[in-house]
Amino acid sequence: MKTRLKNILIVSTLFITYCNKTNLIDESSLNYSIGLYKVNSIDEAYNYKAKLSDEISDSVLIKNTVDGYLILYGNYNSSFSAGKKAFELFNKKLLRSNYKIIKNDKVVEDQFANVLFVGNYLGRPSLYSFNLLTKNIKPLWSRWGRKVLSVNRSIDRSNTFIVTALSYKINESFPLIKDVRLYHYNADEDNIEEIFFLGDGIQIYSYWETQDSFKVNFTFSDTLKPQILIQRILSFDKYGKIISQTSRSYDLIKDGFPKPPQKKPSVVSPKGRFQIRNIQENDKGYIYIRDVIKNAELLLTDYKGVFNSAIWTEDEKYVFIITTLNNNYELCIINSENMKVEKKFFNLPNRDLLVHGNFIFFNEQIDGNKNIIIYDYTKNAIYHRIQLIGDCGINSLVN
Repeated sequence: MKTRLKNILIVSTLFITYCNKTNLIDESSLNYSIGLYKVNSIDEAYNYKAKLSDEISDSVLIKNTVDGYLILYGNYNSSFSAGKKAFELFNKKLLRSNYKIIKNDKVVEDQFANVLFVGNYLGRPSLYSFNLLTKNIKPLWSRWGRKVLSVNRSIDRSNTFIVTALSYKINESFPLIKDVRLYHYNADEDNIEEIFFLGDGIQIYSYWETQDSFKVNFTFSDTLKPQILIQRILSFDKYGKIISQTSRSYDLIKDGFPKPPQKKPSVVSPKGRFQIRNIQENDKGYIYIRDVIKNAELLLTDYKGVFNSAIWTEDEKYVFIITTLNNNYELCIINSENMKVEKKFFNLPNRDLLVHGNFIFFNEQIDGNKNIIIYDYTKNAIYHRIQLIGDCGINSLVN
């Protein structure tokens, strides 16, 4: 009896140590995690963990579920952050390609690996998804009578606003947009729903004003006085709930056609270390970069035309500058730490640019066809080109 009791105590002690060492956890402590594998017993979980690289094994967690044990890595605030880390580990050959993003024991959309874009499907602009791991393309959303004009993603990719219309054409030098509707895509729930009907108009602009606030500027003619234009300005929270709406009027004769909202280029890096200085002299622009810490400034490049935008990476190691001349756009990739131009792309059809981890997505036009380039700016190499029968664009097919 004493021997049996002793054995039970030893087994109990080993199990407690076992669980503590492998960080056995409960559901309430997790947001999003990288799911590595699922097994039936704690022994299998330990055996799997033992085969992992030391670089990740110390951060592996084991979660007891109703039908087995989930082997998880990390704890993140968003699917995008978890997917970004997973893709990084995959590229280092530390993870297999069959990893999943897990929340509350369930597989959710990997919002880093799956990137939304616009492409033609059955002759109408529709919503597509591209997978960075498999490089597969699949239609995500297409509806008869709906043409996708633009997609606007939140920073963490969990929420996307989709502007659609029945048709879009130029009528007597003015654009005419018929039956405009706004949709919202919740990536966690994989759900797209219509949230606002705007009607017919002649101009629409949509953009993220802040990380949590999305705006739509919609302009249409007064039905009784065609020379009067009315602009509705709508604001939504990131989940698609309308916050406010206002309107203002323009007299075409007195005020002219309303200009789109202008966003100033972000000339200061996120942490304030670097600054871009744009100087105009003799019909030419000169772009300088200044390192505040080193108190050094250097001429990077010159250009002709308009300085459109400067987009920084979160770690401020890179900045992407877009300029335009006669509707031809130029993209300049700058390594801010080394204070040099890494690469330039010329004759782009528009200034759409998506910074996504170590990649940038932007549009190109070859022989009249629009494609999407996926460029790894850390390796100075094209990762992939997205090509469809018909055009595709990272944000829109409308220039």
